[in-house]
Amino acid sequence: MTPIAPRPSAGTPLELRCAGMALPAFLPLVQGIPGVMRLVHPHGTADFALGVFSVSVMVMALMLVTVASLRSRALGHVLRLDTEGVTVKGAPTVPWADLSAVHWGKAPGKRHGALAPVVFLPRPGVVLTPVPGPLFRARSEGRAARYTKRYGSPLAFTPAQIRTTGPEVLAAVQRLSPDTPLTSG
Repeated sequence: MTPIAPRPSAGTPLELRCAGMALPAFLPLVQGIPGVMRLVHPHGTADFALGVFSVSVMVMALMLVTVASLRSRALGHVLRLDTEGVTVKGAPTVPWADLSAVHWGKAPGKRHGALAPVVFLPRPGVVLTPVPGPLFRARSEGRAARYTKRYGSPLAFTPAQIRTTGPEVLAAVQRLSPDTPLTSG
């Protein structure tokens, strides 16, 4: 039996992109259906006004999702793992020696699985940059503080944010830097 895709060689970098927002784009449409029905068959002025409001919210939500999806495409790869270290787009490469461990584990309040974050834990004194996001409000300073408080490091992401899985990242780290400790749980 031949494998579907060839296994990457030891030096093959892993470039990760933002996941985009495919599922959330569907949600405003579902939310707006009752509003459209109220516009088509109103039962009074208040019903018509509620329909206009609901459709307005749906249109604004669709515009936000569309802009976020276009921005995530325009970002290209946001994180690169190679033999030199970890590179966040727009930041210098952090050598593997500056990381104390890479952890894949349970998110606070979540079960281990699809939402489990991958966290790159720095050695003392090393400053890491968070992965850029596709939304406007996602300033790196605020995101770094939130991620450090929640995960213990600013360089953390979930598969909902980045097109990857925890095991795929751990396998790439093991392949690219066998001396970097990996933890799970």
